[in-house]
Amino acid sequence: MNRSVSVLLFTGLLCMGVGCGGETQNAGENIKAQTQGKLEAMKQLAEAIEKKDPQQISGAIEGIVSSNMDAATYPDAAREFIDIYNKKVKGKLKGDEAIQVKSAVDELEKAMKAK
Repeated sequence: MNRSVSVLLFTGLLCMGVGCGGETQNAGENIKAQTQGKLEAMKQLAEAIEKKDPQQISGAIEGIVSSNMDAATYPDAAREFIDIYNKKVKGKLKGDEAIQVKSAVDELEKAMKAK
């Protein structure tokens, strides 16, 4: 299966799991699923950058932008997200892509400092 299709499928499944579908989850499960989804999307972005695959990069960025992460409840996931960005992503994107990802990282860093 094409990696970008996998990313889009993952994002769609995540959306269904966090409230876009007909079933209701409790808030804690929703936050955990979104946190895991955002972290997975950052891992996929790092991999896509390494492979220099524009479609995978776009799909992973969509996953990052469309998911939330609760840094207070899941500080380890937030730190891992920021660490992956700093080690494997930072400086390798241009334009709007760079701005979108940096904005997500800045938001988490701010939340981590506030706690």
